Amino acid sequence: MEKSYILGRQVGSGVDGSVCVITESSTGYQYACKSIDRSDNAAVLHAHAEITMLERLRGHPNIVTYHGHFEDERQLHIVMDLEGDDLCSHLQERGPRPEKEAARILKAVVSAVAFCHERRVMHRDIKPDNILVPSKQSGYENVKLADFGASADFSDRRCLRDVEGTSYYVAPEVLTGTGYDEKVDIWSLGILLHVILSGYVPFHGKSKLIFSVTSRQEVLT
Repeated sequence: MEKSYILGRQVGSGVDGSVCVITESSTGYQYACKSIDRSDNAAVLHAHAEITMLERLRGHPNIVTYHGHFEDERQLHIVMDLEGDDLCSHLQERGPRPEKEAARILKAVVSAVAFCHERRVMHRDIKPDNILVPSKQSGYENVKLADFGASADFSDRRCLRDVEGTSYYVAPEVLTGTGYDEKVDIWSLGILLHVILSGYVPFHGKSKLIFSVTSRQEVLT
């Protein structure tokens, strides 16, 4: 990318990196920039997978828009649209949503997931943290699915066995080692709906599991 950006405030952080606001020098437009430390091989691998998937998924109104990426000596940077709060923060602030509002959120996310599956992409980490609510003036029909670092290509219909996802949102077949397909996203959508309506996850385990991607907020209450 042959563009110049001015680095601004940090708006988020996660397992694989931090997210800051950047301003394009020539236009004044602002974007979100996810920055990944290049010394973290696993994080860089996730980032390249995310870039590949975001390129494939361009054009859907409920999927975060990718604008390119660039690298410097220390970090890999992914440039995306600047949106509002994630759904996790939104629910913490406003509480569980009534059925009509929950239905509008889920309809938008299901549309995004269907688009992903049509293009042979499974997300594998659907949760409130990875759903963006654009602004307080924007309706729930405009929420956007984000963070494709754990996503996978299933173009060849292979059965996946690696453990990716977030505690409490991951489908049981991911944990059994018998293999799974894109339907694991459907399980996560069910957990998501429960959280939106109630503010808490439906299942709790006695053992502590380790996942490749961990949730910033497992319980919203």
